[in-house]
Order: sequence, then C-alpha cells, then structure tokens
Amino acid sequence: MEQDSYRRLQVLKAEEKVKKIKGFYFHLFIYLIVNLVWFLALLVMGEMSSYSRFGFWGKGYGQLSMAFFWGIGLFIHWLLISIKNISISKHWEERKIKELLEKDKQRWE
Repeated sequence: MEQDSYRRLQVLKAEEKVKKIKGFYFHLFIYLIVNLVWFLALLVMGEMSSYSRFGFWGKGYGQLSMAFFWGIGLFIHWLLISIKNISISKHWEERKIKELLEKDKQRWE
C-alpha cells in the first residue's frame, strides 16, 4: 500500500516537472514571436531610428533593451528547470515522465 502511494507521488512530481519544461518552451516561443513582430513593425513603420534614439531612459537602447531584459528573464526560467529536450509533443511528455520515474527508481534501489 505504501509502495503504491509512493509511486503515485512520483508520477505527480514527474508530471509537474514536464509541465514546467513545457511552460519554458511556450515562454521561449512567445519571446521570439513578440520580439520579431515588434522589430518588423518598427522597421516597416520607419520608427526604428526614433525608438532607438529615445528608447531606454533616453539612452537609445529601445528595441535592444526589451529583448535583452526579457532574455535575462528567459535565461533564469531556463536555469530553474534545466531543460534537456526540445520536443513538446504528447509522446515527449509521456517519455519524459517515464525517464524521470526511472531516474527516481534507480536512486532508491
């Protein structure tokens, strides 16, 4: 009975970790899309020079500062979950859960 309870706890922990990894990939995707769209919009509207000139505290780091500081946050997010895989399919989630459970099982044997 205790073994079964422990096994369920392991599965829940592994599923939680997979969700965190998936959240990082979503964060990365949004970061890339937003920065690309923002850059292209400024380029098309011809606002790149004025935004760059008056951007970050008037120092001229407008577009660069958003990507840089958000990139720092993204890097911290990556450090917190220490990713290993890039695929986000359902098959990957199941495989990742099994992998985490195997590691935990080996540690206790």
